[in-house]
Amino acid sequence: MQIKSKWIALYSQTGSEIMALVERGFFPDVVVTDNFISYSKNHEFFEKHNIEHVITVIEKVESERIDRYDSLLKTTDIVTLHGWLNIVPSEICEKYTIYNGHPGHIVEYPELKGKDPQEKVWKQIKAGDLPAKVGSVIHRVTEEVDGGEVVVVA
Repeated sequence: MQIKSKWIALYSQTGSEIMALVERGFFPDVVVTDNFISYSKNHEFFEKHNIEHVITVIEKVESERIDRYDSLLKTTDIVTLHGWLNIVPSEICEKYTIYNGHPGHIVEYPELKGKDPQEKVWKQIKAGDLPAKVGSVIHRVTEEVDGGEVVVVA
């Protein structure tokens, strides 16, 4: 009998966002990365907190990508992305409950969708174009980058 995990968190960049959540008392059951350098740096931290930390490769061929995601996520109730730099196939988005926290107010400023919205805002500020609102969102993950339903705006 397989026990379901409650929460799987994925990251491709530093993993610092997930570690900050852990330090605040929010513990994913499994943390997955495709970044070997970050995995090496962070593994001890997650081990110390009894969180399974997995390194993986996300394949380029779509059918193999779907199989990889299925093998990673098959025991979960919820998945969160924290700087995950891979497009999740639509079949996986429909099959699993996946959320992404996005550090940019993409409801008011759709141009902040995609990677590194903070850099985009910084460029606007340096150009003298101050945004009227700053914030972040949590949205459902779809195959379209940052295109899913926004469920929280802060």
